[in-house]
Amino acid sequence: MALQEKNFRKDARENKEALIQAAMSAFSENGSETPLNAIAKAAGVSRATFYRNFPDRSSIVAAVLSKNVSTLEQSAITLKNSDETFYKLIEYIVHQQVEFQALLSYLPKKEGIILEQRILKLFEEPVQLAQESGKLRTDFDINNDLKLIINMLGGITISGDAQTRTIRAERALCLIKEGLFKGN
Repeated sequence: MALQEKNFRKDARENKEALIQAAMSAFSENGSETPLNAIAKAAGVSRATFYRNFPDRSSIVAAVLSKNVSTLEQSAITLKNSDETFYKLIEYIVHQQVEFQALLSYLPKKEGIILEQRILKLFEEPVQLAQESGKLRTDFDINNDLKLIINMLGGITISGDAQTRTIRAERALCLIKEGLFKGN
């Protein structure tokens, strides 16, 4: 019996991960209004399995955005001890915003606060390294300036087609990097 339960839990974890991956693809390709049953179908699970894991759109959105932050955290670990980490992480965030910014309106406030705290925490060391190397303004503040940058980038990635959002994001990244560097 224990073996069957172990297999069931593994299957359940695999189903949940498949749903998150399918949602990421579906939201990226079709936007935030993608029908939830289309996500279930793309994941190869029933609607009941979908709703057992994610009772509503907000819960699947929270899982997708949490997965994005987890990927960002892994990138920070991979890039650790580089004075370029700060900019690489900003680039990653803006590319995620191009794909997923519209989902934020579905994110419950509590989950949004948790994700924001995770993002701010992972920037602590990269900001310090970039400042010490002279690649980032010494007056840059994570709690104010990083939030401001993320919100500005979010504002330019909320509307327009994917190509327009990407062009805006790339231009904003260029301006941000130049502005932060020139202020030293």
